[in-house]
Amino acid sequence: MADEHQQEQLDPYAMPLTVALGMQVVCTGLILYWRFVARPSKEKMTPQEELIFHGLWMLIVALLAGVLIPHVPRKRSMLSFHGVGCLQAAVLIGLGAIWPYAYPQKGTGHVAAWCNILGKWINCVGFTYSALTGAQCLLYWTKHENPSIHAVGSAAETVLEITLKTQGTLDVVGAMITTRAYLMNMHASNKDKTK
Repeated sequence: MADEHQQEQLDPYAMPLTVALGMQVVCTGLILYWRFVARPSKEKMTPQEELIFHGLWMLIVALLAGVLIPHVPRKRSMLSFHGVGCLQAAVLIGLGAIWPYAYPQKGTGHVAAWCNILGKWINCVGFTYSALTGAQCLLYWTKHENPSIHAVGSAAETVLEITLKTQGTLDVVGAMITTRAYLMNMHASNKDKTK
């Protein structure tokens, strides 16, 4: 009789865990080295440059998260991070591309930019935390899989709940500040055109 508690067999074509983690560490290390040491201009980055930098960094981290999927207890959460992280990276790069239209004065909009950046990174941390711990209380697919899990409380579920609610709040605040600045700028430019 087969042991019921035997761990699930790892996919024979999966990249070894040490190589998968090593790729994440090396790529992140190179990106941070460029950001803080080797960047040609030692000046502080503008919010537009920060948005694009974090978007590209998040894209690399999210793409490489795909090789970690076979190694985590909750594969579905890591798969979600892999997909959602790439989409969030595209949002950050897109925000960086349109930033001069919302904030025409160079170097303005720091609070809005960092709300958007931190909101996206906290979401990535939440999905990774869920993949590693099995916490799933707020993840949308669990409502149909196991409704009773929402009644059960644990420290991991509480941490995931706080993480994802903080992320949502930061994303909404960042979007509201950016939208307000864009609309005010458009209103001001329309007034200038009518005069």
